[in-house]
Amino acid sequence: MTDVMVTDVRAPLAWVPKGDVPALASAALAFLDTASTAFGRATAYNDRQTAQDAELAVHDALLSQDRHLYALLLTLPGVTDRARQVGVKNLLGVRGELDLELERQVLARLVAELPATRVFKLFVALRAGDDKAGIHRANNARTRKLILRVILGSPKLELWAVKYRTKMAESLTHAWGVRTTSIVRAILTRGSDRWTSKEQAIVRKAIDRFARDVETARACVAFALRASPPRTRGAPLRLLAAYESAKTDLSLGKRLPLEVLEGIRSTFHKDVKSATLIELTRDTMTAAQRMSVQRRAEVDVRMDPTEYDAVRLYLYAFEMGMSREILDALMEKAKKAASALRLGYARIGVLLDASASMAGSREQALRPMATALAIRDVLAHAADATIVRCGGDTDGVLVRPSGATSLAEGLVELLAAGVDAVFVLSDGYENRPAGRFAEVVAAIRNMGLHTPIFHLNPVFAAEAGGVRSLASEGVATLPVRAPEALGLAVDRGLREAEPRRGLDALVGLARLPESTVSHVVDR
Repeated sequence: MTDVMVTDVRAPLAWVPKGDVPALASAALAFLDTASTAFGRATAYNDRQTAQDAELAVHDALLSQDRHLYALLLTLPGVTDRARQVGVKNLLGVRGELDLELERQVLARLVAELPATRVFKLFVALRAGDDKAGIHRANNARTRKLILRVILGSPKLELWAVKYRTKMAESLTHAWGVRTTSIVRAILTRGSDRWTSKEQAIVRKAIDRFARDVETARACVAFALRASPPRTRGAPLRLLAAYESAKTDLSLGKRLPLEVLEGIRSTFHKDVKSATLIELTRDTMTAAQRMSVQRRAEVDVRMDPTEYDAVRLYLYAFEMGMSREILDALMEKAKKAASALRLGYARIGVLLDASASMAGSREQALRPMATALAIRDVLAHAADATIVRCGGDTDGVLVRPSGATSLAEGLVELLAAGVDAVFVLSDGYENRPAGRFAEVVAAIRNMGLHTPIFHLNPVFAAEAGGVRSLASEGVATLPVRAPEALGLAVDRGLREAEPRRGLDALVGLARLPESTVSHVVDR
């Protein structure tokens, strides 16, 4: 009998642990620390390679102990896209003792939740390997089928074809191999009425059986492979037609994504200014592109702050300044997140670490501080909150990190205020002096003061194999990368003392909705 039983993919998943439960719980908690905070990049105290090696080691540790649990925890809310990419690679790379149907569902869920840019980056990495991202190549039948199902079965296939043309061609080449790709390209240059029975069979096997819509899939594959197919009797696909028309008249490509039209402009219309291009694509820009254009102030395009998450809004405010519109959006988002958060405390203390290390690394400048500020706002709306800041410079809502960390004094101040619980927002690095926070915690526990202290940490620390703790005892250290994942972090802290119950609760959060696996899992 399998250890994971699935009767309905929309129902909670049962799980039976293997081996030593406390050891497995420890590996799972380390994995959650990593999967919710690590981005495969440098931090203020760790270079990229050190951080990445530690991150991948945590993945491998849980994977080797319990592949079932590893797969299920990858589907939890709050897991980063980076962790999903690594998880897909790990599950595809080596066949393990995991229920085949469950593994297909997990893979489908993980890929479905990745942005298209990261899907194609992952597929390209699986083909050739990506040492910088820590992803090794995977070239087995399961990998190839997954690539074909995801690409050819996507409802956004035409958009993907024009937006990720080169990467799509590389991914298809990985799935089919160079020889088959060359054959498919040659076939698609001729009308289907001229195909031999053998060529028809090749196209059915390579494209049609994975496609949501056969004619669309064939046309998009031909476009991606630059097969220059002959004109068909039916109307051409709108985006593919716009791409070709824009080569002679740029205005005819206004429905195309900005970066695609920019590529056409730089090749066929070098005399056209960038401002003209932005005007043409004003209605098709993504939220990220609107923010980027607004930063450059080339053309006035309306940036709606409600379209962005709180962390990104704080990062934007650090660069461009805090406006009333952005502040209102931040507070509204905080209220909404707080309404779904059940802390169970009426009065809380929030200790905000704004020391220099919260500025992060060059690769993730100010992200730790932005995350801490966004979480601060949610906590401030979730209960009657007293907020104490350690270090940094502020002009109100926005806090710029600077100076050393002196968290112990702030902790004493909050406990003296008689709060029901304390939430510390910090990367875990204390230097004024190092270890003083833990000493204060030990002293107050010896005095019989049992006020709960939760350390919410948004930064992965290689030397800790997860997130760095301010105290080894008396404080629950919880990883959290965004306000949206705050509920999961707090829930984990409340359950940490009971390993089996905590693992069961986490597995209970794993869901594989049927809608996420259509056109991806085997029929």
